Amino acid sequence: MKATTSTPVQPGTTAPHTPRQEGIIKEAIGLTDVKTLRARARQGIEDGAMTAGYKAKAEAVITLLNAALATELVCVLRYKRHYFMATGLSSLSVKGEFLQHATEEQVHADQLAERIVQLGGSRICPRKGC
Repeated sequence: MKATTSTPVQPGTTAPHTPRQEGIIKEAIGLTDVKTLRARARQGIEDGAMTAGYKAKAEAVITLLNAALATELVCVLRYKRHYFMATGLSSLSVKGEFLQHATEEQVHADQLAERIVQLGGSRICPRKGC
């Protein structure tokens, strides 16, 4: 009778997987070869912003995004105003903070505007006449 040797497995760890097991695991969680991954990514890009699995109503989402965009733009303006109005001994450090916040809020506004356009929104302002 041939004796088999095995590597003991530490408690709380798992035994090493065979190449076949690793292939099954990768396939189960969606990890496949690079060619397949690239093909899936291209399909996702071709589907655009509203894929078949997108269940939200675009108009409702656009309305909410426009409201968020308006808030972000107001914040940019407020931080810029504070930036320009800051005076005094410590104004340089305070001005830097206000400018940094204004820049961050502008990035948020740009992201919201981009998403609105991706969803087919034509207005980037929730009020008529903007």
